Amino acid sequence: MRRIAEIAARLVGAQYAALGVPDGKGGLAEFLTYGVNDAQAALMDHLPVGRGLLGALLTETKPIRLDNLNKDTRSVGFPSGHPEMKSFLGVPVISKGEHLGNLYLCNREDGLPFSDEDERLVILLAGHAAIAIENARLSESQRRLAIIEERDRIAMELHDGIIQQIYAVGIKLDIARITGAASPELAGQLLGATADLNRVIEDLRRYIRDLHLSVNYTVSLQEQFRDLAENFRAVAIAR
Repeated sequence: MRRIAEIAARLVGAQYAALGVPDGKGGLAEFLTYGVNDAQAALMDHLPVGRGLLGALLTETKPIRLDNLNKDTRSVGFPSGHPEMKSFLGVPVISKGEHLGNLYLCNREDGLPFSDEDERLVILLAGHAAIAIENARLSESQRRLAIIEERDRIAMELHDGIIQQIYAVGIKLDIARITGAASPELAGQLLGATADLNRVIEDLRRYIRDLHLSVNYTVSLQEQFRDLAENFRAVAIAR
């Protein structure tokens, strides 16, 4: 989306441009700039948050064009260290009645105010920006859906595959211990291995439950499997 701000600036020869994304609470969730270098950005104590003219465009459905923004009563709320700006062109980005963002442009490089043609061009660009933002939202929704589907698949494979296999191994260990085929020392090791398997099964079940909450149990599961491997290794050595 930062690229959209750059395209807008180059389209009308503006020194500065920005794309603001509303937060739904009367302010800006994101403010993506073009033309403000690192040194200028370092002088500002914060990025604009949607006050003054920027805030006015959050409720307007028509562009705002000013030859000198400093003479407008809405020109307030600039952060300290903000670059000096004069001419202003703000165009809302709207799709299907929803306010998706705003394009802000300041200071034509030739020193002239923004023209009717500049406004027309940026309005056209705002239409394309609305499509780009909608596509980005769709891609994000599809990505989230793919993640949910992958979590469900992993959960099913863990429950119907690995857990059942571990459970079967635990039964075999119990049978070997109960039949008395093993020495007392080995029987104790088999009992410990069975207990470890049961703990791993519980961890897997907890992991499956928390997959839908995006809780990451990767590290603890790795530790549990490492402990399980060590127990099996101990059984093998004892034999």
